Amino acid sequence: MMKKFYILFFVIFLLSCTSTKHNDEIKEIEVDVNQADRVALSNYFNNYQIVPLKSDKVLLSFPVAKIQPVNDEIYILHGSSPAKISVFNKSGTLVRNIDYFGKGPGEFMYIIDFDVDDKKRIHLCCPEKRAILLYDKHGEFIEKRESDIGAYFKYFNHRYHFLTGIFSTELINKGQFEMFHCLDTTMKKKYSYRKFPSKYANINDARALNFFWQYGQKRGCVLPYGDTLYYISDKSLTPAYYINFGKKACAYNEVLDIWTRPTGAVKQMLQNGKAVHPNKIFENDDILFFGYEYGKKNHYQYVFYDKKRDEVQVVSSFKDDLLGYHDINIVAFTKNEFVCKIEPYQLKQYVKMKKNNPEFIKKHRDLINLAHKVKNTDNPILVFYQLK
Repeated sequence: MMKKFYILFFVIFLLSCTSTKHNDEIKEIEVDVNQADRVALSNYFNNYQIVPLKSDKVLLSFPVAKIQPVNDEIYILHGSSPAKISVFNKSGTLVRNIDYFGKGPGEFMYIIDFDVDDKKRIHLCCPEKRAILLYDKHGEFIEKRESDIGAYFKYFNHRYHFLTGIFSTELINKGQFEMFHCLDTTMKKKYSYRKFPSKYANINDARALNFFWQYGQKRGCVLPYGDTLYYISDKSLTPAYYINFGKKACAYNEVLDIWTRPTGAVKQMLQNGKAVHPNKIFENDDILFFGYEYGKKNHYQYVFYDKKRDEVQVVSSFKDDLLGYHDINIVAFTKNEFVCKIEPYQLKQYVKMKKNNPEFIKKHRDLINLAHKVKNTDNPILVFYQLK
């Protein structure tokens, strides 16, 4: 009897050690939302490239849902139904469109998300087709990959990784908590992730930009109600960072309130100054960056976490002391750049407002020249801010 007891004790001890080690691997980042500062872009960036998306061949339709730079090209999902993907080069010239509207083979009406793989093949998630549609780098249709899962996704290592965490109260009550799915190219499910990520739960509806990120050969995601950042493997999700918003986090019962009583719950969140979960995530060897909504709807704050110094900088807004624009709207990332979008009409209004400021005119000639070149109805302008 004692022998069995010692064996059981030893097993429990090993499990305890394993659990402790696992928890130690998760870096906790404490974010004090009340200590946010206005930060100059020159603290983190040292140059920029302006890319006006030329309008002579295509005018982007509303909404511009996703922008994905891939090497020397920029892929843009725009329009609703019908939807279209337009591909531009880094000078802003249109390269090609993927706009096969209809119900036939290779045709579509609505695209919930897309991804471009390392061969520049384009994967479209099309709900009305209940499938992923695959095209080659020239935009020619290859094949249809049928799947009942239609959601925001990333494709890598010959796997589709779907986030399906935006679900209804009915599904929550039935206990169907599947939030992440890994499928192979035959669309057979490899594994699913079925639980809430931590003691906090948050809500935000957005495109895949907000929930996925890439760091070298690693891919990561944050579940749509989560405050834990995960690395994705072919077998599971591995917790990497826990973002601790403290008392400002939106609690699990508030998430349920948002589904059952949207108006009251959102009003309560705004009154309490709640911070929702991380999104717009970027990581390299030196920093982890993410944004989060705080205080009022569509108001973002940002966090730069210095990985080597273990320091947190909370940003209420950016002062663009490089290009000189006032509204930093981050829409994409490359390996070493943050991509921001400027609407021509708003740019022209801003420059007009600054026309009597000699110091502004002296420092920000590029921005002023750009405002004079574009028309109000032109396509958006992309600015690639380069990290130091």
